Amino acid sequence: MNILQVLALLLLLTVPNLTQTQPSHDRWEAFGAYGPCSRTCGTGVAVRSRKCITSRTDGGHNCLGSSKSFRICNTHECPVGSKDFREEQCSQFDQMDFQGRRYTWLPYYGAPNPCELNCIPRGETFSYRHRPAVTDGTPCYVGRSEICVDGICRLLAHGEFLGLDDPETAVALPLGGKRTYIYKTGVYGECSAACDGGMQHRSVECLLQDPLNPRLVEESYCIAQGLLRPPSQQACNMHPCTAEYRVSSFSGCSVTCGEGHQTREVFCVGPRGERLADRACSRLVRPPAVQACRRPSCHTSISWHVTEYGLCTRSCSGGVRERRVGCFDTDLNPQPEERCGSASRPSSVEACNIQPCSTAQTVLSVQVPGAHEGIVRGFVPYVPDLSSASRPHPNTPNEPNFTGIGP
Repeated sequence: MNILQVLALLLLLTVPNLTQTQPSHDRWEAFGAYGPCSRTCGTGVAVRSRKCITSRTDGGHNCLGSSKSFRICNTHECPVGSKDFREEQCSQFDQMDFQGRRYTWLPYYGAPNPCELNCIPRGETFSYRHRPAVTDGTPCYVGRSEICVDGICRLLAHGEFLGLDDPETAVALPLGGKRTYIYKTGVYGECSAACDGGMQHRSVECLLQDPLNPRLVEESYCIAQGLLRPPSQQACNMHPCTAEYRVSSFSGCSVTCGEGHQTREVFCVGPRGERLADRACSRLVRPPAVQACRRPSCHTSISWHVTEYGLCTRSCSGGVRERRVGCFDTDLNPQPEERCGSASRPSSVEACNIQPCSTAQTVLSVQVPGAHEGIVRGFVPYVPDLSSASRPHPNTPNEPNFTGIGP
Protein backbone atom coordinates (compact mmCIF):
# COMPACT_ATOMS: atom_id res chain seq x y z
CA MET A 1 0.00 0.00 0.00
CA ASN A 2 1.54 3.29 -1.06
CA ILE A 3 1.54 6.53 0.90
CA LEU A 4 -1.42 8.03 -1.01
CA GLN A 5 -3.63 5.05 -0.19
CA VAL A 6 -2.74 5.30 3.53
CA LEU A 7 -3.60 8.99 3.60
CA ALA A 8 -6.92 8.36 1.87
CA LEU A 9 -7.81 5.64 4.37
CA LEU A 10 -7.00 7.90 7.33
CA LEU A 11 -9.18 10.65 5.88
CA LEU A 12 -12.13 8.29 5.53
CA LEU A 13 -11.74 7.18 9.16
CA THR A 14 -11.68 10.73 10.53
CA VAL A 15 -14.61 12.15 8.57
CA PRO A 16 -17.35 10.70 10.83
CA ASN A 17 -15.70 12.10 13.95
CA LEU A 18 -15.32 15.50 12.39
CA THR A 19 -18.96 15.60 11.43
CA GLN A 20 -19.95 14.63 14.96
CA THR A 21 -17.97 17.39 16.66
CA GLN A 22 -17.74 20.27 14.20
CA PRO A 23 -20.07 23.22 14.80
CA SER A 24 -23.44 22.78 13.15
CA HIS A 25 -26.81 24.46 13.47
CA ASP A 26 -27.17 23.57 17.18
CA ARG A 27 -29.51 25.87 19.04
CA TRP A 28 -31.01 26.32 22.48
CA GLU A 29 -34.63 25.64 23.27
CA ALA A 30 -36.45 28.33 25.21
CA PHE A 31 -35.86 28.38 28.97
CA GLY A 32 -38.41 26.64 31.14
CA ALA A 33 -40.09 28.25 34.13
CA TYR A 34 -38.08 29.15 37.21
CA GLY A 35 -38.17 26.59 40.01
CA PRO A 36 -38.91 27.32 43.68
CA CYS A 37 -36.75 29.76 45.63
CA SER A 38 -34.01 28.06 47.64
CA ARG A 39 -34.67 30.25 50.70
CA THR A 40 -37.71 31.81 52.32
CA CYS A 41 -35.79 34.96 53.31
CA GLY A 42 -32.32 36.48 53.24
CA THR A 43 -31.81 36.19 49.41
CA GLY A 44 -32.39 32.83 47.79
CA VAL A 45 -31.86 31.55 44.25
CA ALA A 46 -34.33 30.26 41.67
CA VAL A 47 -33.10 28.15 38.71
CA ARG A 48 -34.45 27.50 35.23
CA SER A 49 -32.89 25.34 32.51
CA ARG A 50 -32.94 24.80 28.75
CA LYS A 51 -31.91 22.05 26.33
CA CYS A 52 -29.65 22.24 23.32
CA ILE A 53 -31.10 20.94 20.04
CA THR A 54 -28.16 19.26 18.34
CA SER A 55 -27.45 16.86 15.50
CA ARG A 56 -24.43 15.36 17.24
CA THR A 57 -24.61 11.69 18.18
CA ASP A 58 -21.74 11.50 20.66
CA GLY A 59 -23.68 13.00 23.57
CA GLY A 60 -22.14 16.48 23.24
CA HIS A 61 -23.45 19.66 21.65
CA ASN A 62 -22.18 22.91 20.17
CA CYS A 63 -24.55 25.37 21.82
CA LEU A 64 -22.76 28.33 23.36
CA GLY A 65 -23.55 29.51 26.86
CA SER A 66 -25.00 27.86 29.94
CA SER A 67 -27.93 25.51 30.15
CA LYS A 68 -28.98 27.13 33.43
CA SER A 69 -30.17 30.57 34.34
CA PHE A 70 -30.35 31.92 37.88
CA ARG A 71 -32.11 34.80 39.57
CA ILE A 72 -32.34 35.97 43.16
CA CYS A 73 -35.58 35.78 45.12
CA ASN A 74 -36.95 36.37 48.63
CA THR A 75 -34.41 39.12 49.26
CA HIS A 76 -36.15 40.45 52.37
CA GLU A 77 -34.31 40.09 55.67
CA CYS A 78 -35.01 37.09 57.86
CA PRO A 79 -36.80 37.71 61.19
CA VAL A 80 -34.66 38.76 64.12
CA GLY A 81 -33.34 35.72 65.94
CA SER A 82 -33.40 33.42 62.89
CA LYS A 83 -30.66 30.78 62.76
CA ASP A 84 -27.76 31.37 60.37
CA PHE A 85 -28.51 29.57 57.07
CA ARG A 86 -25.24 27.61 57.01
CA GLU A 87 -25.67 26.74 60.68
CA GLU A 88 -29.19 25.54 59.88
CA GLN A 89 -27.80 23.13 57.26
CA CYS A 90 -25.14 21.78 59.65
CA SER A 91 -27.71 21.30 62.40
CA GLN A 92 -29.59 18.84 60.17
CA PHE A 93 -26.91 16.30 61.12
CA ASP A 94 -27.21 16.90 64.89
CA GLN A 95 -27.44 13.75 66.99
CA MET A 96 -27.11 11.51 63.93
CA ASP A 97 -24.77 8.58 64.27
CA PHE A 98 -21.27 9.57 63.12
CA GLN A 99 -18.62 6.90 63.52
CA GLY A 100 -20.37 5.57 66.61
CA ARG A 101 -20.92 8.96 68.27
CA ARG A 102 -23.51 11.72 68.17
CA TYR A 103 -22.53 15.37 67.87
CA THR A 104 -23.94 18.88 67.67
CA TRP A 105 -22.58 20.29 64.40
CA LEU A 106 -21.51 23.90 63.79
CA PRO A 107 -20.37 25.57 60.55
CA TYR A 108 -16.66 25.28 59.78
CA TYR A 109 -15.29 28.28 57.85
CA GLY A 110 -11.69 27.16 57.36
CA ALA A 111 -12.24 24.93 54.29
CA PRO A 112 -10.74 26.10 50.95
CA ASN A 113 -14.10 25.98 49.13
CA PRO A 114 -16.69 28.12 50.94
CA CYS A 115 -19.52 26.52 48.95
CA GLU A 116 -19.02 23.05 50.41
CA LEU A 117 -20.97 22.19 53.56
CA ASN A 118 -18.15 21.67 56.03
CA CYS A 119 -19.16 21.33 59.67
CA ILE A 120 -17.33 20.82 62.95
CA PRO A 121 -18.61 19.04 66.07
CA ARG A 122 -18.98 21.31 69.08
CA GLY A 123 -15.95 20.97 71.33
CA GLU A 124 -13.94 18.88 68.82
CA THR A 125 -10.94 19.76 66.66
CA PHE A 126 -11.85 18.10 63.34
CA SER A 127 -14.23 19.06 60.55
CA TYR A 128 -16.20 16.96 58.08
CA ARG A 129 -17.64 17.70 54.63
CA HIS A 130 -21.27 16.63 54.92
CA ARG A 131 -22.25 17.77 51.42
CA PRO A 132 -20.26 18.73 48.30
CA ALA A 133 -22.32 21.92 47.98
CA VAL A 134 -24.34 24.11 50.29
CA THR A 135 -27.89 25.12 49.40
CA ASP A 136 -28.06 27.88 46.79
CA GLY A 137 -28.21 31.29 48.45
CA THR A 138 -25.88 30.40 51.32
CA PRO A 139 -23.48 33.33 51.96
CA CYS A 140 -19.92 32.41 50.98
CA TYR A 141 -18.43 34.42 53.82
CA VAL A 142 -19.78 36.12 56.91
CA GLY A 143 -20.47 39.80 56.37
CA ARG A 144 -20.00 39.76 52.57
CA SER A 145 -22.44 39.88 49.65
CA GLU A 146 -21.23 36.82 47.69
CA ILE A 147 -23.53 33.79 47.73
CA CYS A 148 -23.12 30.19 46.63
CA VAL A 149 -24.87 29.25 43.38
CA ASP A 150 -24.63 25.74 41.96
CA GLY A 151 -21.64 25.03 44.21
CA ILE A 152 -19.67 28.13 43.15
CA CYS A 153 -19.22 31.43 45.00
CA ARG A 154 -20.78 34.20 42.92
CA LEU A 155 -20.60 37.95 43.35
CA LEU A 156 -23.89 39.86 43.35
CA ALA A 157 -23.95 43.29 41.71
CA HIS A 158 -27.24 45.15 41.30
CA GLY A 159 -29.17 41.91 41.62
CA GLU A 160 -27.13 40.15 38.89
CA PHE A 161 -24.58 37.36 39.27
CA LEU A 162 -21.09 38.15 38.01
CA GLY A 163 -18.72 35.51 36.64
CA LEU A 164 -21.30 33.17 35.03
CA ASP A 165 -20.52 31.79 31.60
CA ASP A 166 -23.42 33.65 29.99
CA PRO A 167 -21.96 36.25 27.58
CA GLU A 168 -24.47 38.81 28.78
CA THR A 169 -23.28 38.65 32.41
CA ALA A 170 -19.61 37.76 31.96
CA VAL A 171 -17.12 40.28 33.34
CA ALA A 172 -14.99 41.91 30.66
CA LEU A 173 -11.25 42.23 31.16
CA PRO A 174 -9.78 45.75 31.13
CA LEU A 175 -8.45 47.14 27.86
CA GLY A 176 -4.91 46.24 27.05
CA GLY A 177 -5.11 42.51 26.56
CA LYS A 178 -4.69 39.67 29.00
CA ARG A 179 -4.12 40.67 32.61
CA THR A 180 -3.08 38.51 35.55
CA TYR A 181 -5.05 38.65 38.76
CA ILE A 182 -4.32 37.05 42.10
CA TYR A 183 -5.90 37.06 45.52
CA LYS A 184 -4.02 38.98 48.18
CA THR A 185 -4.59 37.91 51.80
CA GLY A 186 -3.95 39.70 55.06
CA VAL A 187 -2.98 38.29 58.44
CA TYR A 188 -5.55 36.53 60.59
CA GLY A 189 -6.70 38.60 63.54
CA GLU A 190 -7.25 37.59 67.14
CA CYS A 191 -9.51 34.63 67.89
CA SER A 192 -12.97 35.62 69.09
CA ALA A 193 -12.96 33.01 71.87
CA ALA A 194 -10.29 31.55 74.13
CA CYS A 195 -11.74 28.03 73.93
CA ASP A 196 -14.69 25.97 72.71
CA GLY A 197 -14.47 27.40 69.21
CA GLY A 198 -13.98 30.94 67.96
CA MET A 199 -13.37 32.70 64.65
CA GLN A 200 -10.47 34.59 63.11
CA HIS A 201 -10.84 36.96 60.16
CA ARG A 202 -8.46 38.35 57.56
CA SER A 203 -8.75 40.52 54.46
CA VAL A 204 -8.95 38.86 51.01
CA GLU A 205 -8.69 41.21 48.02
CA CYS A 206 -8.22 40.90 44.27
CA LEU A 207 -4.89 42.27 43.01
CA LEU A 208 -4.01 43.18 39.42
CA GLN A 209 -0.41 42.13 38.79
CA ASP A 210 0.58 45.02 36.57
CA PRO A 211 4.39 45.48 36.47
CA LEU A 212 3.98 49.23 36.16
CA ASN A 213 0.99 49.76 38.42
CA PRO A 214 -0.02 46.80 40.61
CA ARG A 215 -3.29 47.67 42.31
CA LEU A 216 -6.38 46.32 44.01
CA VAL A 217 -9.43 45.89 41.78
CA GLU A 218 -13.00 44.70 42.17
CA GLU A 219 -13.23 41.04 43.11
CA SER A 220 -15.37 40.37 40.05
CA TYR A 221 -12.16 40.22 37.96
CA CYS A 222 -10.73 37.36 40.04
CA ILE A 223 -14.10 35.59 39.96
CA ALA A 224 -14.31 35.95 36.18
CA GLN A 225 -10.95 34.17 35.82
CA GLY A 226 -12.16 31.28 37.97
CA LEU A 227 -9.68 31.88 40.78
CA LEU A 228 -10.34 29.99 43.99
CA ARG A 229 -10.89 32.54 46.71
CA PRO A 230 -8.80 31.95 49.84
CA PRO A 231 -10.84 31.76 53.05
CA SER A 232 -11.28 35.05 54.87
CA GLN A 233 -12.07 33.37 58.18
CA GLN A 234 -11.18 30.24 60.02
CA ALA A 235 -12.10 28.44 63.20
CA CYS A 236 -9.70 28.71 66.13
CA ASN A 237 -9.25 27.59 69.72
CA MET A 238 -11.45 24.57 69.21
CA HIS A 239 -10.30 22.86 72.41
CA PRO A 240 -13.01 22.50 75.08
CA CYS A 241 -13.14 25.10 77.79
CA THR A 242 -11.94 23.57 81.06
CA ALA A 243 -12.64 26.76 82.98
CA GLU A 244 -14.11 30.15 82.22
CA TYR A 245 -15.11 33.37 83.92
CA ARG A 246 -18.74 34.11 84.74
CA VAL A 247 -20.05 37.52 85.75
CA SER A 248 -23.13 38.82 87.53
CA SER A 249 -25.05 41.93 86.57
CA PHE A 250 -23.59 45.29 87.49
CA SER A 251 -24.95 46.91 90.63
CA GLY A 252 -26.65 50.27 90.67
CA CYS A 253 -24.52 53.41 90.50
CA SER A 254 -22.83 54.29 93.79
CA VAL A 255 -24.01 57.92 93.63
CA THR A 256 -27.27 59.69 92.86
CA CYS A 257 -25.51 62.56 91.09
CA GLY A 258 -22.15 63.10 89.46
CA GLU A 259 -19.64 60.33 88.73
CA GLY A 260 -19.63 57.03 90.60
CA HIS A 261 -18.97 53.35 89.98
CA GLN A 262 -20.79 50.05 89.57
CA THR A 263 -19.55 46.66 90.71
CA ARG A 264 -20.27 43.07 89.77
CA GLU A 265 -19.11 39.65 90.82
CA VAL A 266 -16.52 37.89 88.65
CA PHE A 267 -15.83 34.23 89.35
CA CYS A 268 -14.22 31.20 87.74
CA VAL A 269 -16.33 28.13 86.92
CA GLY A 270 -15.66 24.67 85.53
CA PRO A 271 -17.31 22.93 82.54
CA ARG A 272 -20.32 21.90 84.69
CA GLY A 273 -20.77 25.35 86.20
CA GLU A 274 -19.06 24.58 89.49
CA ARG A 275 -17.07 27.39 91.09
CA LEU A 276 -13.29 27.10 90.95
CA ALA A 277 -10.41 29.04 92.42
CA ASP A 278 -9.29 32.02 90.35
CA ARG A 279 -6.00 30.27 89.52
CA ALA A 280 -7.96 27.82 87.33
CA CYS A 281 -8.76 30.77 85.00
CA SER A 282 -5.29 32.31 85.21
CA ARG A 283 -4.71 31.87 81.45
CA LEU A 284 -7.86 33.83 80.59
CA VAL A 285 -8.43 37.58 80.58
CA ARG A 286 -10.40 38.45 83.71
CA PRO A 287 -13.47 40.61 82.95
CA PRO A 288 -13.55 43.91 84.86
CA ALA A 289 -15.42 43.87 88.16
CA VAL A 290 -15.84 47.66 88.33
CA GLN A 291 -16.97 50.21 85.78
CA ALA A 292 -17.60 53.93 85.91
CA CYS A 293 -21.12 55.36 85.88
CA ARG A 294 -22.51 58.85 85.64
CA ARG A 295 -25.65 60.42 86.99
CA PRO A 296 -27.01 63.95 86.50
CA SER A 297 -24.59 66.59 87.73
CA CYS A 298 -24.69 67.38 91.43
CA HIS A 299 -26.00 70.88 92.26
CA THR A 300 -23.92 72.13 95.17
CA SER A 301 -26.01 75.26 95.78
CA ILE A 302 -29.44 74.38 97.13
CA SER A 303 -31.30 77.08 99.06
CA TRP A 304 -34.62 78.64 99.84
CA HIS A 305 -36.12 80.78 97.10
CA VAL A 306 -38.94 83.28 97.40
CA THR A 307 -41.18 85.33 95.12
CA GLU A 308 -42.23 88.94 95.56
CA TYR A 309 -44.98 89.53 98.10
CA GLY A 310 -48.45 89.84 96.72
CA LEU A 311 -50.98 92.61 97.42
CA CYS A 312 -52.10 93.34 100.96
CA THR A 313 -55.51 92.06 101.95
CA ARG A 314 -56.38 95.49 103.41
CA SER A 315 -55.37 99.03 102.63
CA CYS A 316 -55.38 100.05 106.32
CA SER A 317 -56.02 98.83 109.87
CA GLY A 318 -53.80 95.79 109.32
CA GLY A 319 -53.88 93.14 106.65
CA VAL A 320 -51.61 90.37 105.45
CA ARG A 321 -49.78 89.61 102.27
CA GLU A 322 -48.29 86.35 101.00
CA ARG A 323 -45.44 85.11 98.90
CA ARG A 324 -44.39 81.71 97.67
CA VAL A 325 -41.46 79.88 99.24
CA GLY A 326 -39.68 76.85 97.74
CA CYS A 327 -36.46 74.84 97.87
CA PHE A 328 -34.51 74.99 94.57
CA ASP A 329 -31.02 74.50 93.20
CA THR A 330 -29.23 77.15 91.17
CA ASP A 331 -30.99 75.95 88.00
CA LEU A 332 -34.40 76.29 89.70
CA ASN A 333 -34.90 72.54 89.79
CA PRO A 334 -37.28 71.77 92.70
CA GLN A 335 -35.66 69.95 95.62
CA PRO A 336 -37.14 68.32 98.75
CA GLU A 337 -37.61 70.98 101.43
CA GLU A 338 -35.57 68.99 103.94
CA ARG A 339 -32.48 69.64 101.79
CA CYS A 340 -32.87 73.37 102.48
CA GLY A 341 -33.55 72.92 106.21
CA SER A 342 -37.00 73.43 107.66
CA ALA A 343 -35.65 75.58 110.54
CA SER A 344 -34.42 78.27 108.16
CA ARG A 345 -37.55 78.34 106.00
CA PRO A 346 -38.54 81.96 105.23
CA SER A 347 -41.99 83.12 106.24
CA SER A 348 -44.57 83.06 103.51
CA VAL A 349 -46.99 85.54 105.25
CA GLU A 350 -46.45 88.95 106.88
CA ALA A 351 -48.56 91.80 108.22
CA CYS A 352 -49.08 94.91 106.14
CA ASN A 353 -50.89 98.33 106.15
CA ILE A 354 -51.27 98.41 109.93
CA GLN A 355 -51.98 102.16 110.04
CA PRO A 356 -55.53 103.12 111.17
CA CYS A 357 -58.04 103.80 108.48
CA SER A 358 -58.97 107.50 108.19
CA THR A 359 -61.96 106.56 106.07
CA ALA A 360 -63.84 103.36 105.51
CA GLN A 361 -62.00 100.88 103.27
CA THR A 362 -63.96 100.42 100.11
CA VAL A 363 -61.61 98.24 98.02
CA LEU A 364 -59.98 94.99 99.09
CA SER A 365 -56.51 94.51 97.65
CA VAL A 366 -56.54 90.73 97.72
CA GLN A 367 -54.22 88.52 95.67
CA VAL A 368 -54.98 84.82 95.53
CA PRO A 369 -51.73 83.19 96.77
CA GLY A 370 -52.16 79.92 94.85
CA ALA A 371 -52.89 81.50 91.50
CA HIS A 372 -49.43 80.74 90.11
CA GLU A 373 -48.78 77.36 91.69
CA GLY A 374 -46.58 75.15 89.56
CA ILE A 375 -44.95 78.16 87.85
CA VAL A 376 -41.28 78.54 88.78
CA ARG A 377 -41.08 81.99 87.19
CA GLY A 378 -40.40 84.79 89.71
CA PHE A 379 -38.40 82.84 92.32
CA VAL A 380 -35.13 84.40 93.53
CA PRO A 381 -32.69 83.19 96.18
CA TYR A 382 -33.70 84.18 99.68
CA VAL A 383 -31.18 86.45 101.43
CA PRO A 384 -32.25 86.98 105.07
CA ASP A 385 -30.61 90.36 105.66
CA LEU A 386 -31.76 92.02 102.47
CA SER A 387 -35.18 90.47 102.74
CA SER A 388 -35.84 91.80 106.23
CA ALA A 389 -34.54 95.22 105.30
CA SER A 390 -36.77 95.49 102.27
CA ARG A 391 -40.00 94.44 103.94
CA PRO A 392 -42.12 97.07 105.85
CA HIS A 393 -42.16 96.55 109.60
CA PRO A 394 -45.62 95.80 110.90
CA ASN A 395 -45.30 98.33 113.78
CA THR A 396 -44.11 101.26 111.67
CA PRO A 397 -46.88 103.94 111.88
CA ASN A 398 -47.93 106.37 109.17
CA GLU A 399 -46.30 104.35 106.35
CA PRO A 400 -49.25 103.08 104.42
CA ASN A 401 -48.46 100.67 101.61
CA PHE A 402 -51.27 100.96 99.12
CA THR A 403 -49.38 99.21 96.31
CA GLY A 404 -51.17 101.32 93.78
CA ILE A 405 -54.65 100.90 95.33
CA GLY A 406 -56.53 103.61 97.19
CA PRO A 407 -58.25 103.11 100.54
